[in-house]
Amino acid sequence: MSQHNQGGKTSVNPQSTILVLGTTGKAGAKTAQILAESGDVKVVAEFFTATHNHYDYDKRTSYPSVILSGGLREIGVNQ
Repeated sequence: MSQHNQGGKTSVNPQSTILVLGTTGKAGAKTAQILAESGDVKVVAEFFTATHNHYDYDKRTSYPSVILSGGLREIGVNQ
């Protein structure tokens, strides 16, 4: 993954796609949220398991979601 420096701030190349697999609990949710809100991440995918049903932003479980520009969107595995 290439990185560049912007005035002391190291950021991910906007062309990069980051995949977050098997994150669990509030720590995983917070990590994904920080990445999405950094503005440097094009796509962050998170694979939800049954342990994710406590999430405030989505009560459903066991499907992958993508975070695009800080927003959550389903990729349609349950359709």
